[in-house]
Amino acid sequence: MPSYLPVEVIDIIISHIDKSDSSILLNVSLINREWCLIGILHLWKNPFIKINSKARFKVYSKIITILLSHLDDRTQSFLKVKDSFDKLIS
Repeated sequence: MPSYLPVEVIDIIISHIDKSDSSILLNVSLINREWCLIGILHLWKNPFIKINSKARFKVYSKIITILLSHLDDRTQSFLKVKDSFDKLIS
C-alpha cells in the first residue's frame, strides 16, 4: 500500500513521538517502507534509549560492536579496538 504522506510529513510526525520509548519507534517503523526508513533513522539517532530489559549490557555491547565495526582501520587502531573487535566477531 503506497504512502499518501510525503516523507517530510512522516519525519515530522515521528519527531513528535516520545524518544524514550523505543518500542513505539519500532512499531511505527513496521507501517510500511517509508515509515520504516524514517523510523529506523530516528532509532539510530539515539541507540542507547532506555531499554527495559535485564539484558541491557548485552544489548548495549551489541550496539557498540556495530558502531565500532563501521570505523575505518586507522580509527580502530587509534582507539585500540581492532584486536578486541576481531575477537568478538570470531
